[in-house]
Amino acid sequence: MSTTEYLGTTPNLTVQPTVSTTTAADGSPLIKLTPIFTAGFSLAIAVLTLSLSVFKPLFLLSPIPILLYVFAPVVVFIDAVTTLFIRLPYQTFLYLTDALFPLYVLCGVACITGGLFGLGARFLCRVLIGSVSENSSSRAMREGRKQERRGKVKREKVKFEE
Repeated sequence: MSTTEYLGTTPNLTVQPTVSTTTAADGSPLIKLTPIFTAGFSLAIAVLTLSLSVFKPLFLLSPIPILLYVFAPVVVFIDAVTTLFIRLPYQTFLYLTDALFPLYVLCGVACITGGLFGLGARFLCRVLIGSVSENSSSRAMREGRKQERRGKVKREKVKFEE
């Protein structure tokens, strides 16, 4: 960052740039940690290179490539069987559930709404039947009392089925 200063008032103007320098102590914490990161990265590369150079002869003499070559038909057969019987049905199931999700939601909302309407209608019917049975039973009791007064006792029980 540079700024310019104008010194003097003579026709020969002197321009002197001033540069501000910042040190690592004045900088951000990331600047302070950069040398530590680079040293750690260099150490990790050195350890990886050393371990590869130590284990390289073991990799060259390893029987793993030979075993993989011998068992390649079995591996391919197992891959084909798992694809046919596990992966393909699972992918089909995922596709169908993703495609049919709106229909599932629609049917779920319809079932919940129907259940709520049914419960509401049941509650309303019970309330109406209860109010009708109270009115008819009180009316029957009044009629029974009138008949008792006349001397004719004839009682009928009113029974409502739910």
